[in-house]
Amino acid sequence: MVAYSGPRSQCGLGHPLTAVTPRGTRQVMAVKYVPSENRWIFDTPSEAAQFFRLVKGETPAIKAGRALPLVQTTWALPDNGRRLLMRLRKHPSGIPGKELADYLGIKPSKLGNVVVSIARWGEKYGLTRREIVLKRRARVGGGKSVRTLRLAPSFIKRIDRGTIKELKGET
Repeated sequence: MVAYSGPRSQCGLGHPLTAVTPRGTRQVMAVKYVPSENRWIFDTPSEAAQFFRLVKGETPAIKAGRALPLVQTTWALPDNGRRLLMRLRKHPSGIPGKELADYLGIKPSKLGNVVVSIARWGEKYGLTRREIVLKRRARVGGGKSVRTLRLAPSFIKRIDRGTIKELKGET
């Protein structure tokens, strides 16, 4: 048994951790987190090493002569994502999430899905979600707190320079 002390937030808990081996088979790893001691417990050192490779997003080493098929993901900017970005572009101080959801014709609980699709699309430009859309809480009348979204200033500059081809020429 191998123990590691470290942050719990590095892996989604509550689900079995499944690793994909170089041959494409799935392997379930025995990983346990002990909150009172803030540490991870593994059955073997190799599982601990494999766990941290998965957390870091590293791919396993491949034996010479065996090539894995290349998988290329391309994320297109969905229509709702483009509409959300253009709406936020017109309101640099931000818009409440409920108002954005109404504008897109979706439930407020589904707004996060649109933001995730924008973040995935932004990966091809080397951008994270926080480099595109900023979220914050704002107090409104009666002390009620609402979530607002706005575009990151650096992303607005990229749109203005025309380096984002999907948004080129739109203001």
